[in-house]
Amino acid sequence: MLVTTPNAFTICYNQNTTSQNRFKDDQKYFFGQVSIHDQRLPLFHDGLEQCQLRLYLVRSNTIMDSNTQQTYNNMFDEVMDATYSAMNALGYGDVDIAVGETGWPSACDAAWCTPQNAANYNLNIIKLAQNIGTPLMPNRHIDIYLFAFNNGKWCVAKQEATDAQLGANIDWVCSQGIDCKTISPSGTCFDNRLKTLASFIMNVYYQSNGGSEDACSFGGSGIVVTTDPSTSTCVEPN
Repeated sequence: MLVTTPNAFTICYNQNTTSQNRFKDDQKYFFGQVSIHDQRLPLFHDGLEQCQLRLYLVRSNTIMDSNTQQTYNNMFDEVMDATYSAMNALGYGDVDIAVGETGWPSACDAAWCTPQNAANYNLNIIKLAQNIGTPLMPNRHIDIYLFAFNNGKWCVAKQEATDAQLGANIDWVCSQGIDCKTISPSGTCFDNRLKTLASFIMNVYYQSNGGSEDACSFGGSGIVVTTDPSTSTCVEPN
């Protein structure tokens, strides 16, 4: 069981020199003690949703770290490498990093709290979760946990859905920008049953669109359920 504990994200963030980010002086002792006692303890960051819209996840242009010459096209990689750089400066660059809670509000007093922005954020974080590594951590997997994503609802294929409908659903979802590598023969959620493959990718689309009823229609072949369809080898987003 992996347990994450929220801690203040107190790196002095500078997007132009990601590798030069450091913990503030009053936090160095705390993170040093955490790392000494448990080399596997994940760090926590819950501030991605607070960034301006122009910065969230996917950029229209790249940012170069003037120190390492590494380039970034999304803020998620920047924040992860900022965390790594701060830990590495303390001598604990091998500590695993996990995002214990992230999400985007669909409603608040600010103009950027909309269902569409929440759907875009969720879609992009799901895409990024399938990547391995960042510019400064090229081979490291980072676990990501979405907060209050959809209150325990999933979209699956109806029992009576035909193979033609299931195949069409998969083809359509994969053409909408959803990364379908997960259900490929080498993917973690590959299955010989077409209905299982279709249900997984239909659910990814449903979740990435804010869990709206229309996002699980699929021409009448989809249905929203409250029983988690995840298996021991394939965890369904929710």
